[in-house]
Amino acid sequence: MKEPIARLAGVLVLVLMLVASVTPVGANQKGRLPLIGVLATSADIRTTEAFREGLRDLGYVDGENITVEYRFNEGRADRLPSLASERGGQ
Repeated sequence: MKEPIARLAGVLVLVLMLVASVTPVGANQKGRLPLIGVLATSADIRTTEAFREGLRDLGYVDGENITVEYRFNEGRADRLPSLASERGGQ
């Protein structure tokens, strides 16, 4: 099993890639919060809570000043492209 920090680092890399491509759309529309999309291999509560805590430490709160959407591939790498292209709340 990978170390929790290594898993979190992998999730954060994917998040950063998604933020760069998704945030401007939500930020440019009045009344819409910037959107962060998170792709991960599984719904590990420790990892997602650590991510939320990190965002809170930076002043971001889901539903208040950003929107965070999670997508989990359940260990199937072939699902990543379709999960990355999903746009919820639209």
